[in-house]
Amino acid sequence: MKGRRAAAQDFSVFAESGKFHSAGFRKGISPLPPGKQKIHIFTYFTNMWQSPTVLNVLGTGGSKLKPSAVIRSEDAQLIDGDKVLDYTADLIIPPLRNRSSASETGRLSHSNSREAEVIEIVKKAVRSWMEAGHL
Repeated sequence: MKGRRAAAQDFSVFAESGKFHSAGFRKGISPLPPGKQKIHIFTYFTNMWQSPTVLNVLGTGGSKLKPSAVIRSEDAQLIDGDKVLDYTADLIIPPLRNRSSASETGRLSHSNSREAEVIEIVKKAVRSWMEAGHL
C-alpha cells in the first residue's frame, strides 16, 4: 500500500494452519524494496475467491465466522450480510543479500535464482511476523 492505494498486489495468497503464504510480493516484475511496507490482506468468502474446502469450513459469505478485528460485515446494515477478511499491517522487507550461487535445483538462471531468493526472504519475513503474533 502507498497511502490508501495499492502499489502492488498478489492474487496467489494462501492460508494454512493460521498463517498466510504468498507466491511472492512484487511490484510488476520487481521485488518490493527493503524497508517497511504496508500490506493489506482482503478477501471475500465466495466460490470466485475460495475453494469449496475453504467455503465448507467458513461458510459461503463467511457465514460461520464471527465478527472480529479482522472479520467484518461487508454491509454493516445487514445482520446476515456477507463477511470479509480485511487486515492491514506493516511488514519489514530485509535488504537483498548479494549471492552468486546457482539455485538449489540447478535449473534456474542466476537472475531467476536471485528472484527465488528474494521470494524466500519475504516469505520468511512474513512467517516470522505472523509467528510473533501479529495475526
